[in-house]
Amino acid sequence: MDGPRVERRGPRAWRGHPSLERTALWSLVVVLMGAIALVLTMPATGDAAFFTSSVWAIAHGHLSCAYPPKVGPAFAVPMTYIAPLYPLLGGLLAGIARVGSSVTFPSAAAMGPHCTGALVAIYRWSQATHAAVTTARLGLVTLVPLVLAVVAHPVAAAPRARRVEMGSALLVLTSLPILSAFSQYAHPQDVLAAALAWLGVAAAIRQRWTAAGVALGLAVASNQVALLAAIVVVLAIEVGGRRRLVAAAAAAVGVVYLPLLVAGGPHSWAAILAGSGFNNSLGGTVVWEMGLPTLLKYAVSRGAALVAAVALVWWFRRRHPGPIEPATMVALVTIGFSLRLVFEANLWGYYYIPVVLGLIILDRRRGRIRAGTIAWSLVQLALYDWLWIGSDRPSFLLESWPLYLGQMVAAAVVAFGALRALRQRRDRAAWLTALIIYGLAFVASPHLWHTRVMFWPVWLVQLILVPWAIGLAWSGRDPSSRVPADGPSTVRRLVGHLAQWDPGSDRGTLGG
Repeated sequence: MDGPRVERRGPRAWRGHPSLERTALWSLVVVLMGAIALVLTMPATGDAAFFTSSVWAIAHGHLSCAYPPKVGPAFAVPMTYIAPLYPLLGGLLAGIARVGSSVTFPSAAAMGPHCTGALVAIYRWSQATHAAVTTARLGLVTLVPLVLAVVAHPVAAAPRARRVEMGSALLVLTSLPILSAFSQYAHPQDVLAAALAWLGVAAAIRQRWTAAGVALGLAVASNQVALLAAIVVVLAIEVGGRRRLVAAAAAAVGVVYLPLLVAGGPHSWAAILAGSGFNNSLGGTVVWEMGLPTLLKYAVSRGAALVAAVALVWWFRRRHPGPIEPATMVALVTIGFSLRLVFEANLWGYYYIPVVLGLIILDRRRGRIRAGTIAWSLVQLALYDWLWIGSDRPSFLLESWPLYLGQMVAAAVVAFGALRALRQRRDRAAWLTALIIYGLAFVASPHLWHTRVMFWPVWLVQLILVPWAIGLAWSGRDPSSRVPADGPSTVRRLVGHLAQWDPGSDRGTLGG
């Protein structure tokens, strides 16, 4: 068979159906993450304008005005819109919670023909009801599918399976990329897309093709970046499963998109289909610094990652045509998501969410939380001021005591990990790298110098974190996939011949 192997569930409580203890653990993670997000900025409403007008229109039954034309003053017009799944979910939740019910929502007549006056009317209504903060808080519900996506990938049978479960919960709880989607900018759609994508991967590993297709299709309908996961999974599985998965994914996308496309009319099609995929921003990445023309820059940042994902799976399947182990599938999808970070023109903290989840899930599949994963996660906290903003101004949380406390605790953990690694002569590269980065981050810290000047360019942070993540994903694949089915590669065979070459031989040729 050409697809992933069906995993066998063991008798351990941590690997079977969720026990009461595990359910309580992950429920606590959801509660604590929501509480942390509320404590930091209660929560952030930046970028919430990308979806609030759509959410409110859908909540009040105005599907035709969910993606209205961008007509009106700058303060009422969002920079861009997002893919439709989260606006539909947010509209349902806002309707149930009766958000802004104290003031009558604008009527269809008030929104004008073809919804040309919708943005101004909705903006005035939101100012009267103060609905933006409440609507942003509704995004915290996406933490539930995120946790379910992690739990859907069971911990491998190992002597310390419970410790791995606790460790993965702690990594999710303290993940800055996930928290930044609520505490810095409102991007619940990115959390939802990553969660659905990894739920789809879990279903594909179990060979539940229809469920996998629905989850991956919904993930794409939440954020088009999920196409990277869909491409990897579709190309990696068997042909029979591929057809069912693609059909289910297409049906899921159609169910989400078609009602809005039909109700909104041609004037809304571009906004619905493009989402936020071509939004101009601050840049600073490697691709941005190349100085490419705008159209070419965004063609590279969007198209190159998709092409690279196809090439990755094609190359891997040529060398490993047999069944793909679960850990290897997770590693390939994680690298697929990382390819977005390689070619991005912009780089924000929440872009790392699917990669963070992939590394945590990969360690769960292998039955061990690796030192490299922990060090990589802690380094993100050291680079917070540069990573999550990407400009010459400090972050919204720069003066926040939770950030100070987190950085101090992380620095202590890194120092302890480095000392322990030196004594035991294990994992020294990961911990010493983290220690060096923490030292440099402290020297260049705006807190230390009381300045608003940032010393580390975004492209340098990108070159630190992205290759490291790809290396962690690639090294975490199943051992059976590390030797090609057809033997060593040409390069390795050549190196082997060179190693056996005797310069004093009469033949003077390679090998013998």
